[in-house]
Amino acid sequence: MKKFRLAILAAAMILTIIGCGPRETVVARVGREKITSQEFKDEFIRRHRTEENAQRQSFQVREKVLRDMSVNLAFYQMGLDKKIDERQQVKDQLSSTARRKALDLLYRKQVVEKVITDDAAKKFYDKSGEEIRARHILLKTAPDTSMSDTTRIKARLDSIMKAVAAGLDFKAAAKMFSEDGTSAADSGDLGFFQWGRMVEEFQQAAWSAKPGQVVGPVRTNYGYHLIRVEERRPIANRKSFAESKEQIKSQLHEVEGGKMMDVARAYVESLRKAAKLTYDEKN
Repeated sequence: MKKFRLAILAAAMILTIIGCGPRETVVARVGREKITSQEFKDEFIRRHRTEENAQRQSFQVREKVLRDMSVNLAFYQMGLDKKIDERQQVKDQLSSTARRKALDLLYRKQVVEKVITDDAAKKFYDKSGEEIRARHILLKTAPDTSMSDTTRIKARLDSIMKAVAAGLDFKAAAKMFSEDGTSAADSGDLGFFQWGRMVEEFQQAAWSAKPGQVVGPVRTNYGYHLIRVEERRPIANRKSFAESKEQIKSQLHEVEGGKMMDVARAYVESLRKAAKLTYDEKN
């Protein structure tokens, strides 16, 4: 079976590539395909909106984007070799447009259709029959927060929760302690929100609580939360599932983004093993 080799160039090149440099410098190779410095720069700026924002990103962020692009290219090549897309003209045309079309087709077949199903849409519909009004207290963490700092932050939130349980008004506590700059000034009020509008860990905790109940600490990628549910109410004039299904499926692309990424990674890994794809970090 064909062996694919993904070659990532030196860290110094990745660090400087957003600035100046030859447009056709090759920064990665995947089998018969290559990624040029200009292609990498265009994609990096697209992800970060402006060149100024792109310039501020760390080496790790730049390396991840290049690896994502390389995996997508491997995804495309191995998809063609497995004859998922057998259109000869796409094989013959290695333009970025043709490549993206083939990748999109493969992605829909191997990822989207496995996650965004009728059953998933029905479960989402059943969950979204009501909306919740809640308040929260957030103590922030970051990806690089140390273990000791994380322990300290969680202990602080535990203390706040005990104070609330002992009688401290939750609204006052949110004003005093919450690090969510948007809601803290409003006593932690998040207003009403439907299922699918919050990150998974947060909404699971909120939907498990009754009005007046405080739950937490809840860990999300934002940090640690205490959540107080204020009110639950049914959604008025709700459409039937049949009328809502396609709209829900569109929404699930955003809601289930993390799950689709997991499925995509697992699929690429299975292809990597089958095709003996290796990552070579030498120049």
